[in-house]
Amino acid sequence: MVLYAGSAGTALAPTSGANKGAIIAALDQMGSGGGTNGEAGIEQAYALAQEAFIEGGINRVILATDGDFNVGTSSHEALLELIEAKRRSGVELSVLGYGLGHRDHTMEQLADKGNGNYAYIDGFAEAHKVLVEEAGATLVTIAKDVKIQVAMDPARVRNYRLVGYENRRLAHRDFADDAKDAGEIGAGHTVTALYEVEPVAGASEQAPWMSVALRYKAPAGKRSTLLTLPVVAAAKSLDATTDDFRFSAAVASFGMLLRQSEYAGQTTWASARALAREALGDDPSCRRHELLTLVTRAAQASGQTLPSLGLSCAIEGTPPAAVEEIEVIPPPVEATGDVVEVRSTVTVSSPPQRDWKAWALEVLRLLPPLVALPMFVMAFRRRRRRR
Repeated sequence: MVLYAGSAGTALAPTSGANKGAIIAALDQMGSGGGTNGEAGIEQAYALAQEAFIEGGINRVILATDGDFNVGTSSHEALLELIEAKRRSGVELSVLGYGLGHRDHTMEQLADKGNGNYAYIDGFAEAHKVLVEEAGATLVTIAKDVKIQVAMDPARVRNYRLVGYENRRLAHRDFADDAKDAGEIGAGHTVTALYEVEPVAGASEQAPWMSVALRYKAPAGKRSTLLTLPVVAAAKSLDATTDDFRFSAAVASFGMLLRQSEYAGQTTWASARALAREALGDDPSCRRHELLTLVTRAAQASGQTLPSLGLSCAIEGTPPAAVEEIEVIPPPVEATGDVVEVRSTVTVSSPPQRDWKAWALEVLRLLPPLVALPMFVMAFRRRRRRR
């Protein structure tokens, strides 16, 4: 455990997780003060990780920070170069962002360069979700530099737009460049991408919507494997899609409203909340209900008042809370099976970690229903040219 302020120091040498007393004692002694020498802290953390390096094990630095590095190397480019150089040692980096003034973009890019994951922690519930429920996806990498390239078929698609992911896009020429860094997939990790499309009128339903190409490397590999397939599927109306997909669409609508996106069209706080409300489905963690509260509060902040939903949600073992005032309290930790859930489509078992080709083939087999579901034209949207 490394602490860094004006300088960096070791608060706890590499220690077994079984020695909880020593770990808790080190945490209790932590305090804030001075500057933020992120460079020195990162250097020291990597040195300790190398000292305790486990061949074939999980070797990762977890950086908890607001990203405001103001002592030592603090430029964005220099920090990225530092992390990129350190990852070659076999030690990866995950980043946890804290504080209202944290630098989200910087922290996410640091995690990308370190072959890790980034999460913003805004409370105990989110910390439990990231560090307990999703620990496998955060700590265990099963494929690295994963790239997906989607080529829409002009015979079926007139215009299209990827919703979000602006900071995750790569140039077309970088897809086949194995030297270009990309994202990592952890055990149990899921990703949902939404496309908005304008279909070609009268096009044959047998024509593919797109072709999808997937490149990935084994965790210790240096050369990528390429797999491709066409996607042919019947279009569905929004009402005919799953709860998972419609809830994803509600989240995307909410995001566009928060960013005051030019693509929001006639979407309103009320319509985004209504779409999410009708797609709650099974929500044992109450997180979908929590989104309803966030939309309600965002509407109030913008000067609009939405009517009360009259809903409540409770996690097993906790008292129910009104949706407008919901606080998600994590349940006790329980061991779960190793599964991969492709949101809005299917759930499949994760393959053995070393069976990379089988894993990739399984992902490609699942891609047709995954990418076909987003092929809908939102009723509130006007036509526009591709941008």
